[in-house]
Amino acid sequence: MLISSVSFFGGIRSFFVLYLIVASIISYRLKNAFAGFFLTFLFTLQFVHPNKGYSIEVIRGSEIAERVYSFGYSITYYYHLASFFFILSFGAFFRELILKRKQLTTYMTRVLLGMVIVWTAFLGIGLYSSSRFSPYFQLSLVWLWQYSFMYFVATGICLGLMTQPRFKKYLMITISGVLCTQFVVSMLQLIFQRSVGLPFEAFSAGTFATGLDENNAVFRVMATFMMANQLALVVGLLSSLLLPYALQKKSILYSVIACFGFITIILTQSRSVMIGSALVVLLNLRVYSAEVLFLLRKVGIKRIAFLALSAFILSAFSLIPRVILSVNTGYEGAGLAIRLRMFEEAIEAIIGSPLVGYGVGTNEYVLHRLFPDGVMSVFPAVVHMTFLQLWLEIGLVGLIILLLPFLYLLRFAIVVGRKYSSHKYFRLGYIGGLLLNIVFWIFLPHIGIVEFPFLGIVLGFGGYWYYLSVSVKGKDEKTIKENS
Repeated sequence: MLISSVSFFGGIRSFFVLYLIVASIISYRLKNAFAGFFLTFLFTLQFVHPNKGYSIEVIRGSEIAERVYSFGYSITYYYHLASFFFILSFGAFFRELILKRKQLTTYMTRVLLGMVIVWTAFLGIGLYSSSRFSPYFQLSLVWLWQYSFMYFVATGICLGLMTQPRFKKYLMITISGVLCTQFVVSMLQLIFQRSVGLPFEAFSAGTFATGLDENNAVFRVMATFMMANQLALVVGLLSSLLLPYALQKKSILYSVIACFGFITIILTQSRSVMIGSALVVLLNLRVYSAEVLFLLRKVGIKRIAFLALSAFILSAFSLIPRVILSVNTGYEGAGLAIRLRMFEEAIEAIIGSPLVGYGVGTNEYVLHRLFPDGVMSVFPAVVHMTFLQLWLEIGLVGLIILLLPFLYLLRFAIVVGRKYSSHKYFRLGYIGGLLLNIVFWIFLPHIGIVEFPFLGIVLGFGGYWYYLSVSVKGKDEKTIKENS
């Protein structure tokens, strides 16, 4: 991160060279090219910028009442650092499969094949709906490809955890590295009340919220992402995965880093992620109560109280006004009223193509075409509920394909998967991460080109827990002990 902050690394080419060196070093240390390039790919997912982007005008400025959109409303597709490391990691992934093919047991193959089947089905339905309905097929194709990073991340994590003893350690280090990067950049943005000009920040200047239920006196940090809610979701997912690992291992360092993540969430002022994070923390406190008490005694009650008070003071001027102003949600000009109108139009639009949707990235275009004097003429944006947003994009068939593995693994984790207590942080991390994501999806839209790969880490944890739970005999049991 420190090297990336130097102004010399301002373009995507220099960034690519820098992280190519990083990937090579990790590959050498681990003596495994897949691990090196895949972990580097995961780390670079947080850098939306720098990139090579292209914009498409979806709605003309003359058709939007708000002056801020006088030049029209456009959406963008781009190729960022992670796009290129996906290609390198994808090649290394297949190389790894070939080299390790004799080590793959029946249960390993079942998990990996299941991920690939869902991945292929999702790509298929998305490609069909986009090619049939999307007016900007190239954008839809690029977005669909980047959405599908989710399944590659999940498959790669499963393969790495199942076949490489040191992969778990470096995966946790990578997750911690992303959380620390976002925390540091967020703190700088909080201090300066704007973006600070780092080459990997999404914007060079900050914005303040304007809604009646928004705290427009304090800058909503966004770190390296494009929006505060986006940052909150990513940090929330990663913190949900790291926290149970930290508590079970009784690691002060990882516990502190997880707390950094939750502090960052407060600074984003994202109410949905705050609610989801509170549920995740309560879940972990219930399961790891003994470990929490051990850490409290080890660090010291007074020190913990001082740190908690400091964190509260740091975030109070951002958090408290946000909570108080939430009572304005139902008024015209706040979040709820515009959402309800948007939901009504989205449901009517869905009736026109309920099974396959209208193509990836077409929310604004479709709603404006069907309702030219509707919400899009005042507030052009995707539908602010992910389930409806996805239904419009990929239809009911695509939505079921996307949700099915998550729900299946959730049911398995809750009802069936209770073995291998030494690895239960994978189970709890999956449940917590998915719970937080569901809360977010109810209240806010997704930006899948950025967020879906991080959701893929959650899916990977669930897939690996499934493998641990069903692999109870012979070679698989030996492999589990070696990787513990």
